[in-house]
Amino acid sequence: MTDNPTPETLSISEASTRMGVSVSTLRRRLAKGQIEGAHKTVGPDGLEWRVPVSSLPADIPVQPIVQLTDELVSLRQEVNELKIENAQLKERALKDQEIKEMKDNEIRTLSTLMAMTLDKVPRAIETSEQQEKRRKWFKREKKLL
Repeated sequence: MTDNPTPETLSISEASTRMGVSVSTLRRRLAKGQIEGAHKTVGPDGLEWRVPVSSLPADIPVQPIVQLTDELVSLRQEVNELKIENAQLKERALKDQEIKEMKDNEIRTLSTLMAMTLDKVPRAIETSEQQEKRRKWFKREKKLL
């Protein structure tokens, strides 16, 4: 075990990021001895695993941490923009809901007024069914005479 990590070794979190696996998966692999050259060293918080860069699989491209940090910054910015847009859409939805409620109230008021008006209008306006019933009655009277 060495006290100072060398530049050719990575911490568990760095190695898991570069390998594309979770930290817990990498810990299991380390416990089983599946990563060659991995060793424990004394770190600021006690013993910690160090994974040699040479033990990373060759088919996995090694992404520099700076690139991942830049991607993280751009993703955070995108998340913030989406949060702002979400807040604006919620505000717009509330305004639209208020407008809908106002229009529903107006429709109810107009419906009530129309019903009251129709009650006051003479029954001279008849529907076709009412006219048909009336004719049948008239025809029956005529037949009886």
